[in-house]
Amino acid sequence: MIDIELIADGASRLSGFRAGTDKIIDLLHQLERLPEIDQGWTEGIIALSDGDNTFIEKVLKNQGNDVAEFDIYFLVAMAIKSKAIEEKYGESYLLRAQYGTQQPLPTTITFNCIVPLASLHFIHRLIEVLLEWAPMQHIGVSDMDYRFQFSPVDERRRTVGWAGWVPYRLASDQVPEAYLVQALHHGTFLACQEKWIPHDHASIERAQALDLRLNSLGVLPTLPELATGNWGEK
Repeated sequence: MIDIELIADGASRLSGFRAGTDKIIDLLHQLERLPEIDQGWTEGIIALSDGDNTFIEKVLKNQGNDVAEFDIYFLVAMAIKSKAIEEKYGESYLLRAQYGTQQPLPTTITFNCIVPLASLHFIHRLIEVLLEWAPMQHIGVSDMDYRFQFSPVDERRRTVGWAGWVPYRLASDQVPEAYLVQALHHGTFLACQEKWIPHDHASIERAQALDLRLNSLGVLPTLPELATGNWGEK
């Protein structure tokens, strides 16, 4: 099993617990339409299928008083796919959302999928759902080891890694290191290879080459740039 991590930086701040949480729950419902996640989301022992209000009450109980006072919220939901008899482990998907007007960044969605093999097709569809759900500033997909140990750029700068989306229109000849360059919404979907292989030297080198090229083109944002909420091609 491999653990793939997607980090999506939204452009708008979700103000207020109920309005912000309603927006995140809308994303969970949209993600349930993907075949890989059709088993439904849970928050502890509470399932989203029990009803939005029941789910929101559980989320509210998890917020500390200080968090609520300063309009800073978090939501964690998990979806576990039943494993076949011959499989030792089942697939699982974990979504963490950080939102509220006082968050350092407008809205951050972190999505982890623990699967035998992650396909580029699934990542593309996942990013499409995010872009249709809300305005995005940047999306990158790799794993935690790449993000913390192998990133070739400054630690405060986001990367694409294996695959991702940038809010700029790029042509293939601008990014010769990319395996795939495809227009998507008002930006570009990119990938360094078809499948991500953790701890693989060649995979890491391809991702690094892609990130270095994107950084030279000026399309990888720093965290302070993301905090403004207006990163991207106007």
